Amino acid sequence: MKKLLNLLLISLLMILACNSISAAGEHVVVNTSEEVISSEQLNKLESDLLHIEQDYDISIYVIFDQGIEASDTALTDYARNFAQRYFNSKNNVGLFINSQYYYILAQGSASDVIENNIDSLWDEFLYYAQYAASPADEYLYKAIETFYQSCVKLINGEVYQTSVPGVVVATPYVNDYADLLSDSEELELNKKLLAFKNRYGIDAVIVTTNSTNGMNIRDYADDFYDYNGYGKDGILIVLDMYNREWWFSTKGKGIDYFTDYGLDQIIEDMYDDLRSGNYYGAFSTYAKDVEQFTESAINGNTIDYQPEEIRFGLTNIAVSALIGLFVSLVTMLVLKGQLKSVSRQRLAHNYIVGNSFMLTGASDLFVNRHVTRSRRPEPTRSSGGGGGYSGGSSTHTSSSGSSHGGHGGHF
Repeated sequence: MKKLLNLLLISLLMILACNSISAAGEHVVVNTSEEVISSEQLNKLESDLLHIEQDYDISIYVIFDQGIEASDTALTDYARNFAQRYFNSKNNVGLFINSQYYYILAQGSASDVIENNIDSLWDEFLYYAQYAASPADEYLYKAIETFYQSCVKLINGEVYQTSVPGVVVATPYVNDYADLLSDSEELELNKKLLAFKNRYGIDAVIVTTNSTNGMNIRDYADDFYDYNGYGKDGILIVLDMYNREWWFSTKGKGIDYFTDYGLDQIIEDMYDDLRSGNYYGAFSTYAKDVEQFTESAINGNTIDYQPEEIRFGLTNIAVSALIGLFVSLVTMLVLKGQLKSVSRQRLAHNYIVGNSFMLTGASDLFVNRHVTRSRRPEPTRSSGGGGGYSGGSSTHTSSSGSSHGGHGGHF
C-alpha cells in the first residue's frame, strides 16, 4: 500500500465520478466527469489486454474509481473483492486507485516478482499519468500501456507487441535524465511544449543527459527524436552535461522553420542562463523562441541570415569615377589659388643655404624593425556560426534514413 504523493494525479482523480463501477468483461475502467481518455483508446487497451490474457494467460486490470472510500483499508478491501470475482488466469495483476491511494495486487505463480517491483511499476505508470489532461495528449493511455507492458516483461521475460497497428502514444517533451529541473519545473515546461504541439502540430523536445552512450551528440539527438515516437515535424535540443555540449536536431517543417542562423539566435538567447545554471530559465526561453520562430515562419518571415545586397555595375563605376575626378579637380584648383607668393625656379641653388651642412662623425644605427601582429581569435559559442552563414539549414541523414537539420556547440 502506497500513499499517492503526486498532487497532479490526485487532482485528476478528484474529478472521477462517485458512482460505482462494474468491471465484468473490462480490463480498464476510467469514469471521469472530464474526458481524459477516449473510447477509441480504451478499445485499443482492451484489445491488447485480451490478447495478453489469451497468449500468456496473464490477466491485468487497471481501475480508477473515486467512489471508493478515500482510505487505504477501503481500497484494499475493494481490490480483494474484485480479485475474488474476476481474477481467473494463471497470473493476475490489478492496479487500483482512489483519490488518495493506489494498490497493486498480484496473484498466481509470478506474484512474488510483481510484489518485489511494486515501486518501479508505480513510478513508470506515474511518469506518464501525471501529465494526463485530455485524450488528445494520450498520456493516460501511455501510462496504462507502460504498466501492463512492464507486468508482462516481469512475468514472461519479454515485451508484448501490441496487436493494434498504428497506435500512436504520447512521449514526454521534457526528458530530464541529468536531473537539472524540479518536478514542478519539468511539468510546467511540458505543458508549454504540449500547448505548442496542439497549436502548431510541431514537436518541440528537451533532452538533458550525462552520457550520449558513446555516440556523437548529433547522432544521439537525431536517434532520440526518431526512435521515441515524435512526429514528422519538430525540433529537439540536447544538453550533454558531461561534455558541456548542446545540439539542435530538426526534422520536417522544423528544418525550414529553424535555420542554422535561427538556431544560433535561440542558443544566444539561452546562453547566459545556461552558463549560470538557470536551466529552467534557459528552457523557458527555448519554448518561447520556438513558438515565435514558428509563428514568424508561418507568416512568411523565416528567421534567417540576410546578407546585404551589393550592386556595383558599370553605371556605378562611371558615376563614382566622375565624382572622384570632379572632387580632385576642385581640390587642386583651390590649393593652387592659395600659392600667391611662390614663383617657378629653374635651378635648385636658390634653395641652398651656404655652409649649412657639416658632417662630424658617422655610425650604423638600427632604426627600424618589422613586427607582425594578428588578432587573437575569440571563443565561439557555436560550432557552425561565427557569421559564416549562407542562409537556410544544413541537412544530413540520420541512422533511420530521415533527413535532419542540426546545429551545435559548447557552453
